[in-house]
Amino acid sequence: MLGKDAAAEIRKVPLSNNTIHRRIGDMSGDIEDNVKNKLLVAKKFALKIDESTDVTSNANLLGFGRFVDGTEIIEQFLFCRKLAEKNTGNDIFTSVNSFLEETGLKWTNCCAVCTDGAPAMTGLFKGFVALVKRENPNVITTHCFLHREALVSKTVGPELKTVLDEVIKMVNYIKANPLKTGIFERLCEAKDSPHRTVLLHNDVRWLSRGRILNHFLELKHELLEFFSTEKPAFQEKINDKTWCLKLAYLSDIFLKFNNLNTSMQGPKENLITSADKIKAFSRKLQSWKQSVAKGDLCNFPSVVQMAADTSDHSVLVDIIMNHLSSLEAAVQHYFPSLSTEGIEWVIAPFSSSSVDNAQELTPQQKDELLDLSSDTTLKKKMEECTLTQFWLTVQDEYPSISDKAIDLLLPFSTSYLCEQAFSALNTIKSKTRSRLIDVEMELRVCLSKIRPRLQKLCSSHQAQLSH
Repeated sequence: MLGKDAAAEIRKVPLSNNTIHRRIGDMSGDIEDNVKNKLLVAKKFALKIDESTDVTSNANLLGFGRFVDGTEIIEQFLFCRKLAEKNTGNDIFTSVNSFLEETGLKWTNCCAVCTDGAPAMTGLFKGFVALVKRENPNVITTHCFLHREALVSKTVGPELKTVLDEVIKMVNYIKANPLKTGIFERLCEAKDSPHRTVLLHNDVRWLSRGRILNHFLELKHELLEFFSTEKPAFQEKINDKTWCLKLAYLSDIFLKFNNLNTSMQGPKENLITSADKIKAFSRKLQSWKQSVAKGDLCNFPSVVQMAADTSDHSVLVDIIMNHLSSLEAAVQHYFPSLSTEGIEWVIAPFSSSSVDNAQELTPQQKDELLDLSSDTTLKKKMEECTLTQFWLTVQDEYPSISDKAIDLLLPFSTSYLCEQAFSALNTIKSKTRSRLIDVEMELRVCLSKIRPRLQKLCSSHQAQLSH
């Protein structure tokens, strides 16, 4: 949790069996108290929750909060609760509600909730979101942009799907057998290849397909040599130029999906920035279609490189056109409303067009926005600080429009923090530590952005001197 250097130092100290557990409990308790106080001061917060199973197949509900702390908006781990067997929307709501009651907060303090698209979360009548809406009808609910982007990326036509499935079969053929894996690794080392082995496909991980295809393509010659003796049928596929062109296109398009996915991960990501990135991707799809229709494949460098070995790639052009059209339709399906028109003033408060087009503002907020947009001193100030810092520093002078801006910046657009937390959970509650029942304390110390007040903790413990 504290790094390898700290772990090495801790190993030198003779400790009883329960000492580390008590110390983690003390740090976790201090962080929890500090977070509760900050939440009560902030009053307003956004929630991000997700559910997953650990190594013992127990379902765990993880929650993160985003709230104002001083001159910044911070993202903070809140809780990890074990769910009942059914994992219904009511079970999830009960767990989150118990945390709010323990903290002294109410649902009216929650301005937004971000979840995945599971039925237990988004069910119309008994889903978690529906139950939250009963408590606070004004809460903003968001389906994670990353989950929706991953659903879009799964839109693959039958011809391309066949190539993807065959690549996975080839990779599994190598990775499923330790002997074959070792032989292939030694072959890659002898050839001084860019990679030592192929990657195993994992459908759950967002970036898996892009990476496996990229590695596979870069190890094409090594795979040809390996399959020449091991599996001639696979060798024939890789020797097929049309098959390789389809593989190159898949590698390029999934690389673009991976870039889009990673761009939407980060502490400063919000609904406006994520929506802008999806809109930009949708426009890129249209641009790529126009280029491909003219026979220009420059947007797909792997295809261009592969096409140099073949004179006819007209068949691939039709496949790419159909796939890009399917992706356009999928984006419209999974992202039906991406318009940020009317709230662009949050990011560009000194742009006359965004101020004039501002929507859903009260007369007081509109007047404050007009005054603020005409203040040249504040314009200079905005260039010197972050967007969040700017709106928080003008809160005293323009309270109404500042609160409105914070309301739009607080909601989570993605659940990437929960995915990181599940990785930490699998590390902490591993096969060798599967008997751990409650891992909330460990996760809090591991994931918390608010660190424990060590001086305060040390002062409350008396040193045990030798007799």
